[in-house]
Amino acid sequence: MNRTKYASQLVELLQQTVDRETDTTGGRVDTASALIGPHAIISSLSLVSFIADAEIMLSEDHGLDLVLVSEAALSLSKSPFLTIETLAAYVAELAGADSQVSDRMEQSSSSHDRRTGVAPLDVENERDVQTVAGMHRAHFPENLEARCGMRFLTSFYYPTLVRAGLLGCTVAHREGQVVAYISYTLFPRRLFKIIAVRQPLRLAASLFRAGLTRFDALRAIVMQTLATMRNPVAAGAPPIPEGRGEVLLLATLPDHQSWIPPGGDTRVTVRLFAAMQEYFRREGVRRVLLIVKHSNTASNLFCHSMGCELDTTASYPGYHHFWHDIPRQKQHSPAPGS
Repeated sequence: MNRTKYASQLVELLQQTVDRETDTTGGRVDTASALIGPHAIISSLSLVSFIADAEIMLSEDHGLDLVLVSEAALSLSKSPFLTIETLAAYVAELAGADSQVSDRMEQSSSSHDRRTGVAPLDVENERDVQTVAGMHRAHFPENLEARCGMRFLTSFYYPTLVRAGLLGCTVAHREGQVVAYISYTLFPRRLFKIIAVRQPLRLAASLFRAGLTRFDALRAIVMQTLATMRNPVAAGAPPIPEGRGEVLLLATLPDHQSWIPPGGDTRVTVRLFAAMQEYFRREGVRRVLLIVKHSNTASNLFCHSMGCELDTTASYPGYHHFWHDIPRQKQHSPAPGS
């Protein structure tokens, strides 16, 4: 029975974690060993590491790409993290659900996905999330989130933050494929601070799950996050007033930059920009910030073409700060020939 196998392997992993934590041979671990509570056999930090190791083991040994720490798990009346036995039972339950989802995805893939147009990112669509995350890393490799890796982007950053309303994301489909996207937030230059304050445990778990177990890698991420929390205003940049938003990323696959989606007469980047405007208009935001590399000529020209105002008081090295005023009413493109 898989549940028994899961329990056996989890006991072995937990024993290794206990031995590492005590720098010697720790107490004997069994399926009744407590993972949380006053009698927990390991610390909360070691529990995060153990769960990350467990997810890697389940993926490598059983082909299960499971997220053990989730909103569903944390909201259960009986926590799956009480003991190894309860965790093994929860893994078996997730494995059964994962198998059913895979079967449905395989059946649905037989019919060609021909979605075309602009719409909010569906975080339940793993293919779309994977594509957006891949574009994120390819276009902005120096970005903090990109440095955390694909698993961080696909299992935490996009699905969790979009669901929580901390991040907005609009994508453009062409024949079923995401070819462009734009992301934005109501928390300019302080998104990671908000994440660290509102979801610290899930952030920590996702970093471990992403494979950031080397001390130097974790230290770099933590230090940058703490710096943002202590001083969210970059050196040389003026404070941002309340009621502002920020466009985080705008990316388009090279072969689709001139594409005009159906239902309009403007190219895809302009359509995505308009979707961003509509989002902020609904939220009552009047101005949005765009931070663009000096060397990114195309993005600088795009900002100018969209009427963005260059902020000459901001002197963050290597970057231009633009401000864009959100129109009070939704703007309609003139009909061709008018």
